[in-house]
Amino acid sequence: MLPNGGGLASVLSSMLDADRHAAKSEDWEGEGEDAEKDEMEIEEVYKALMIDDDDESDNDGKDEDIVVVDASEKNRNRNDEIIESQTVRIAILESSLEETNSRLSTEIASNRVKIKRLRSLLEETVAYRDEIERVCALLRIRTMGDLEKAKGEKDVDRRSRSRDESKGTPGSESKWCERNRSLEKELGEVKEEREALKEQIKEKEERLTALEAVLKMEREEREKEDEESDMCTTRIRLEERISFMEHDIAVRVSTINVLAGHLEDTRQQVDDHKAIIGAKVESIQSLEREMREMKIGSKEKDKELERRRWEKRELKKRIDVLKKEVEKEKAKSESCRDQLKPVRDETSGLREKLGTAEGSMKKWMAASKMKDGELLAVNKRHQKLKREMELKSQALEAMTARARAAEDRAARYEVKMASYMADTTKKWEAKVALNLQEAENWRSKLVTVGAQSARQREEMKKLKEGVLGCERRCERYRAERDELREKNQTLESRLAGHQQSYQRHSGSGTHLCLP
Repeated sequence: MLPNGGGLASVLSSMLDADRHAAKSEDWEGEGEDAEKDEMEIEEVYKALMIDDDDESDNDGKDEDIVVVDASEKNRNRNDEIIESQTVRIAILESSLEETNSRLSTEIASNRVKIKRLRSLLEETVAYRDEIERVCALLRIRTMGDLEKAKGEKDVDRRSRSRDESKGTPGSESKWCERNRSLEKELGEVKEEREALKEQIKEKEERLTALEAVLKMEREEREKEDEESDMCTTRIRLEERISFMEHDIAVRVSTINVLAGHLEDTRQQVDDHKAIIGAKVESIQSLEREMREMKIGSKEKDKELERRRWEKRELKKRIDVLKKEVEKEKAKSESCRDQLKPVRDETSGLREKLGTAEGSMKKWMAASKMKDGELLAVNKRHQKLKREMELKSQALEAMTARARAAEDRAARYEVKMASYMADTTKKWEAKVALNLQEAENWRSKLVTVGAQSARQREEMKKLKEGVLGCERRCERYRAERDELREKNQTLESRLAGHQQSYQRHSGSGTHLCLP
């Protein structure tokens, strides 16, 4: 004959084995509160069974001292009553199971509708993200095109400016200023378009955050509904979970170990990311310092270029003054030449007079008819005319020497000024070209450094986001590990309690066996 407790255990185990394979192990996670309620109900049932078994064991202990003929009939009647009461309980449990199944089916249908709605929201979110990425790509392509266009225009303008400066065409600086103003205007328009695109991206990101908040609220509502639906799980799933509890504990222990390994790896990754971020921050700071130094150097170069332009203007003024002095010297030499013409005419007249006087004097001396007084007068006059002619010839020679010296000095000064002007022009053209090339190099360096700093900032932002994600994953892993440890401890304690209760139940059932 079967013992009383063993019969109840077999009935309950058969009831549990009927639907044991229908449940899944994935539905066990996240069911703490409803599992505790169902386990409390099962423990109450077991306590009732144990009380009945204890009463029966006590009665049997008393009846064992007194051998009665109809003891087997009394035990049989009592077992029949217990079986009937248990069948009633089983019927009640089956009815409650049907109710819970119907309620779960309705909740599953509502959850499917919510899942469809969430999927549609998720697809819309993905579409918004794709649109934002497309806008960012277009903005990036447009900015690169604008930069290439501006660079090409700068190269063309630089070539045209160098060509104009080499040819010496007037108005090149004004053209260059107008070109700079037009380029600055185009740059301002590009910046305005970029700001508008940034505002559009910001609006789309705000809309995306709003959609994510809606998704989060829907997810929380779904989790709440899932928790409410999980609170109505059946005793069959609870009993089945108890049967698979040892396997679940082993799996969770292995999961804890895996999560611990992931946690260590994540910590190592976080440390690596922090080191990378530190290096990136240092590189960005160094780039910013270089940018500041480059800006200061460019300002100094602009000041030096302005100072050299001022010196060039002063030099041109001095050259104009020297040209005016050369013209004055030329005018003086011309006036000296004009003054020399009458002197030359006068000297030629004096020479003719001297020749005529000498001829007459020879005639007078040859005739020897002149008186002594007349001869002395003629000699005095001849000497006087000779002295005047010598003085005038000396004055003429001095004036001609001065005129020749002035002409030679003017010619040398013209040659010297021409060579000086050519050398100075070449030097200033070389200096201006070098300064312009250096300024262009500084501008290109500033552009490259600005792009590099922006790229470094984006990389640092991504690394910070990655570090924050790793820290969040670490926190989640820690919370999951602690939760799994707590669940493991509670499950082990409950399993030990259930095993003890089963052992007591099976031990009390053996006392009811008759020979």
